[in-house]
Amino acid sequence: MVTLDQVLLLQEKVETAVKKITSLNERVMQLESENDALRSKCAELTKAISEKTELVSTLEDTQTKIEQSILETLNRLDAVQDSILSRDDSNVNSVSNSHLVSHEVSDVESEPVQPPVAESKSIQENEIEPESQTQIAPEEESFEFEQKDEVVSENNSSLNGQFDIF
Repeated sequence: MVTLDQVLLLQEKVETAVKKITSLNERVMQLESENDALRSKCAELTKAISEKTELVSTLEDTQTKIEQSILETLNRLDAVQDSILSRDDSNVNSVSNSHLVSHEVSDVESEPVQPPVAESKSIQENEIEPESQTQIAPEEESFEFEQKDEVVSENNSSLNGQFDIF
């Protein structure tokens, strides 16, 4: 037969089991709510990742277009610079050639014409001529520098106040 002590012991075990089941059910509900929160957070993060991936792709496309535009612009600037330099070189050469010719003509005109008297005088004149030629050279050099300065100032004014940085 069943004794009262056995029934009381069984009742205690049932009450303990019910308490454990209740606490476990509460824990399951808590874990389910945490799981739902984590799933929604995971969905949000997945959506954010896909948006960021699209943004990165758009930025990469934009960067590629910008790089291509910069390279095209640099190529156009190089072409313009080359054409300006070639034009300036031809102008400087023609200006310096015409200057040299005019300088030679003026030198010839400024020398006094003397009739040849004797061989000794012609030898003295030959010795004097190299000195006069060395005096002309510094004038020619200074004129060439002046011409280059004028070309540089013309280039600067043609750029409307912009300077070439390349």
